[in-house]
Amino acid sequence: MCLLAGIVGAAGAFGVLLAFGSGGKPGVVMSIVFAGAPIVNAVLSLSLHPPAGGWGVIKPQFFLGIALAALG
Repeated sequence: MCLLAGIVGAAGAFGVLLAFGSGGKPGVVMSIVFAGAPIVNAVLSLSLHPPAGGWGVIKPQFFLGIALAALG
């Protein structure tokens, strides 16, 4: 599992380098990286390990935070 995580991390870093190399602006690229990664992590974690009481026990603030990060 650690090997897979390292490979995905290296691929992500390579993607950032490609984004800057093709003229991406730092504000846009870093916004995608620092907001996109936590969103993917939260969705994947909830999918693999749903809460004990189901999706209904998740507070609305969590979904609001995900939406604001995606819009940011």
